[in-house]
Amino acid sequence: QGMCAYQCKLELPFTCFKLHAPQTAYDEGLLSIAMLEQKVSAKWQHALSDATAAVQYDAFFDTNIAFWVQSLDEYIAHWQASTPDLEYFGIEWSWSEAINADIDSTSTTTVYSILVHSPSSAAMFEFISFAKPSTALYAAVRWTTSELPRATFRLQRDGYPWHREDAATIVPVRISHAVADVDAMRDFYSNVLFATELYSAAAAVDDDEGAQAKTVFMGLSGTRIELQFVERAESATYGSFTVKLLQDLLMETHDSIIVSPYCGQDRWMDNHYAYSTWAIPDLMDKVYDALVENDVKYKVSLSNYDRASVYGKAQLDKIGFDGEFTYGLWIVEPDGQAIQMHGLLSKSGIAKWASFSDPQWCLNECDNGLVAGTVDPSRVYVDDEEYEETVLVAASLNVKHIASDTQYVVEVVLGAVCVSLMIGALYYCMSRIRRRKNGRYHSGGDEEYITL
Repeated sequence: QGMCAYQCKLELPFTCFKLHAPQTAYDEGLLSIAMLEQKVSAKWQHALSDATAAVQYDAFFDTNIAFWVQSLDEYIAHWQASTPDLEYFGIEWSWSEAINADIDSTSTTTVYSILVHSPSSAAMFEFISFAKPSTALYAAVRWTTSELPRATFRLQRDGYPWHREDAATIVPVRISHAVADVDAMRDFYSNVLFATELYSAAAAVDDDEGAQAKTVFMGLSGTRIELQFVERAESATYGSFTVKLLQDLLMETHDSIIVSPYCGQDRWMDNHYAYSTWAIPDLMDKVYDALVENDVKYKVSLSNYDRASVYGKAQLDKIGFDGEFTYGLWIVEPDGQAIQMHGLLSKSGIAKWASFSDPQWCLNECDNGLVAGTVDPSRVYVDDEEYEETVLVAASLNVKHIASDTQYVVEVVLGAVCVSLMIGALYYCMSRIRRRKNGRYHSGGDEEYITL
């Protein structure tokens, strides 16, 4: 509500999934939000800089959220008619029985994706369809190919998006992160979050230049949105700002600011998806024990039942919850990104030390005399890269035209996804956010969230 932070949520049609955009005042640590947005924008500028050459796929592009859509035509047509120009390109990839033998939606094995970047931000969205765009619209898009699968749909087997009774035209299906070590992510999700490995590919040839990549898909218990982690060569990016460097900066930020499970909150923890475990008995207790055993950085918070979402209250009522409060775990992944886990803990003593999450997201989050840590100022990232001329122009526009960027993001990217009434609501909220310094995008829902 603007007391200490701003947020805006947009619920997509057909599902309870939400795109969530927070702007908090927590410490950014070693890397500013604006710096990452500039870096990602520069990588997009470089990837699309030569209209006569193949798209130069960048490792950072693997951090996105994907939606299955019935047809790409309406999206491409909408983006073509938008001003300023939206940054996007197409990816043709294939599925096989090795990925998912149950897919029967089409007689062809080719899948079509459009990867979209919201300019002057780090937000990326992918739209996936089995239907090839119409001839004219297909020809209007720059395409590249990928031998690496971009979704498996394995968590959707009890009701694929294209078989839904409500004839949904858009369904969230996958959250993806670019990572420096796929094996570390697989181990973390298997041993700490008790996730199931859905599919993996080692040393797969990807993109037009034959770069090497590894990927693994993981599924959390009780979810329908799969998680993908992609590792590429450290050099598979434009400039010296690599996926590994981003990971190191985020991990040191978390390590410096989170001084205990009960104190410390940095702004990069906003960069998360949320996972509700109300209906999965004892899972949160098992995860808590695994966090301690594996020395994972995390933070515990408390929340009143009255502040739970409609979905959360329904799940708590379903299990006959009559307690005083529920728990939240902020968990740091090995790649520096975060997870917000909701559920119940039976461990004694935690409630004594854990603080209640502030409804206004204010900074007074530590109780019992604990004080959050700070980073070493001498280690704050300083940008010393030289950019291409077009990138410098984009960086300048990022500073001078924040309000127009907001309208652009809302009316162009999300406008194609949501019904018109939702577009107006989001534009109002995001305009307030973007008029503030360092606004950022964050997406999620009652069951799962992600920040891009």
